[in-house]
Amino acid sequence: MFALESELKTLQDQVQKKLVAHRIQAFAVDEVNHIRYNSHLEPKQIKRMSAEYMERIFQEKDPNKIDLDQVLKIADAQTELPKAIHEYTRKAEKYATTAVTCDLLMTEFRKFDFPQSNLDEFRTAAESFVEVAKNKTLSHQENSTMLEEKIPDIQTLDPKILSELRTTYLELSNNNFSKTYRHTATGENLNMKLKLSPIDSLQRQGLKTIELAPVAVSVFGGMRVRASVGLNFSQFFSRPQTFFVRDTTLQSSSKDAFVPVLTSFVHFYAPSRKSVSVAGSFGVGFPLGGGENLQSISFFLGPSLLFGKSERIVLNAGLMGGKSEKLSQGYEIGDQYISDSNLAPTISVYELGYFIGVSFNLSGAGN
Repeated sequence: MFALESELKTLQDQVQKKLVAHRIQAFAVDEVNHIRYNSHLEPKQIKRMSAEYMERIFQEKDPNKIDLDQVLKIADAQTELPKAIHEYTRKAEKYATTAVTCDLLMTEFRKFDFPQSNLDEFRTAAESFVEVAKNKTLSHQENSTMLEEKIPDIQTLDPKILSELRTTYLELSNNNFSKTYRHTATGENLNMKLKLSPIDSLQRQGLKTIELAPVAVSVFGGMRVRASVGLNFSQFFSRPQTFFVRDTTLQSSSKDAFVPVLTSFVHFYAPSRKSVSVAGSFGVGFPLGGGENLQSISFFLGPSLLFGKSERIVLNAGLMGGKSEKLSQGYEIGDQYISDSNLAPTISVYELGYFIGVSFNLSGAGN
């Protein structure tokens, strides 16, 4: 009787633990399916909460360590609870039968009376034992009935459900919740309108299509052509001279060291993701500062830096070519020269120099 009482106590503890584990697992399965599609949770929250529930189901933190044998083992464990409840009921019935037998024996035992003996003390102890056994029998029968009623409500996880959960566990563990979408850009700016729609297989109330604010994406790569207008400061490698005749002798004096030039540029470049793009540039300009300068066109060639995402400001530098006066007819400074007009014999020739300047892209990027 005492051994049977101990077995019932052990079985009851096991059943209670298994019931708690089943409730937690059933709750975890429902929660995993719910939080996966909760649009109010951040991706890191979904991954963290899903991992907590999955660990409760599989008793394993690393989803890569969950193999088929473990899935089948958990599925087999799901059927142990009803078996344990039936075993508890069988032993409770056996205990009740034993208690009834003890009660019958006690009834017969009461008929005997032996004077000059301590039989009364034994009878009192036996009656107390039988009474306790009766009370425990009622308790075990109530527990048995309650547990048997719970069997239909026990949600078991078959191998198919567990296999799907295992796959979901791996997907969530490796998912960075990002989507790569490729689209061929036809312009310099790509304006995207995003619309998020629930998948057809997801049947949940309250979910609806969400339209996000348009996203402007700058397009990089390829060759672009831009035009800009600005001011350059140019200087010849040899400082230009002005020539004149004084006392029948050819003489000269130096002109300005540099000349401001109003320039129009064309820039060829591949746009950069950074705030500065490097370009190759060609420009044509008119020197400022005098009538004869306006008749001399200068040419510019060199690298440029386009600043800012809109590429409005351009820094230019490089080589320049422009006309400069030189003595003609083989004369040199200091030679004797007699002329009625008293003008030195000169010729305009193109010479090289260098420049630096700033121009402004009036169109801007993307226009």
